[in-house]
Amino acid sequence: MKPDHLRGAKKENSSLSSEINAAQLAIIGSSFIALGEVIGVCAEVLALEEEVSNANSQDQLSLDHIRQQLDTIQKQLDYLTREASKKH
Repeated sequence: MKPDHLRGAKKENSSLSSEINAAQLAIIGSSFIALGEVIGVCAEVLALEEEVSNANSQDQLSLDHIRQQLDTIQKQLDYLTREASKKH
């Protein structure tokens, strides 16, 4: 039989090894969680950029429509001004 102090050392070594393995797994798991959070933040940033881009496109379309309306109104005013000048 083996002496008691050798058996105790083996148990202690085995326990220490298990603790190291558990710590390593915890670090790996935490790394995956952090990576997942980074990917989630990137997705949120992309979604926000898309919303801003769509809003800017809508604003530009609205501005183009308003410019067309103003051009039409200006042409009508020019016409009416010419007609009024002819009558005086």
